Amino acid sequence: MVSSNSCTTTYRSTDLPDVARGESGRYVIVTSDNDANTQLAYSNDGVTWASSILPQGLVFDKITYGDGLYVPYALGGLYVVSSDGVNFGDSILFSPTLNINRIRYGNGFWIAGTQDGRIFYTQNINANPSNWTQSVINLSSNITLNSVNDMAYGGPVGTWIAIGRGTFFVQPVIVLIYSKDDGRTWFSMDVSNYTDYDSASSPLPNMAIIYANNRFSVVAGGSLRDGLITAVYRSGRDENENWSNINLPINSANAISYRSEEYLIGGQNVDNSTSTMVRSTDGVNFTPVNVIVSFQSGQRFIVNGIA
Repeated sequence: MVSSNSCTTTYRSTDLPDVARGESGRYVIVTSDNDANTQLAYSNDGVTWASSILPQGLVFDKITYGDGLYVPYALGGLYVVSSDGVNFGDSILFSPTLNINRIRYGNGFWIAGTQDGRIFYTQNINANPSNWTQSVINLSSNITLNSVNDMAYGGPVGTWIAIGRGTFFVQPVIVLIYSKDDGRTWFSMDVSNYTDYDSASSPLPNMAIIYANNRFSVVAGGSLRDGLITAVYRSGRDENENWSNINLPINSANAISYRSEEYLIGGQNVDNSTSTMVRSTDGVNFTPVNVIVSFQSGQRFIVNGIA
């Protein structure tokens, strides 16, 4: 999905947009700047972009796609819904007190992970007022879950796996939990699949998870406990497998995609000031690539894809 009309550049981590790709191939990108201005744009080819129509005064920084719907949302708990990625309806309040980290869709259910370590589910994201139900999370002894950062659905028997921040005893860890009943009930995965990180150096590590090529794959950024600054990459087929841990040739990772039989992982360099990306065809051996972007009205949009 690299466009010949695009150019290679670097961008600051605060400029990173979020991207959703619908079944028709249409991309919708949302980005917010430091002045809380939101731009939504859509493209059918990743080259030519046009502005989406968003209700005035709303600020969004993330977007997801599922069940034929594009859903931009914000940490503060508001979201809007569109079937075409161009025209968006009235805002819907997820919660007056909870902050959304991620919303994902799978098997007829929308799942939301919050900044304080809770998970909610609904089958009707269009309902206004919203009708989300809180999930039950059963954690193993000595494990806490402080935030839920991302979720993915897949596998032959239908499994949700979520990734978040927590602790094992007192050590900060990246936690993995799973659900086999459409997100209603969750359980801890084995602690051998957890990853330590240095909370002083990286108190809020970026995290992402996808299901592709018959495997779950997770990435996270942060400084490991032994002082080596590196991105975290783990992969496994289901919650019962001991997930492989592979070192990436980048310092921090915050997004992962699988398109055209190729993994793409995006992140930042060690100072978090410039972007970097790696690719792999087997999910094991990764090589660096240039970041391809296109420009519209001074905004920077990724077009080769963490979408």
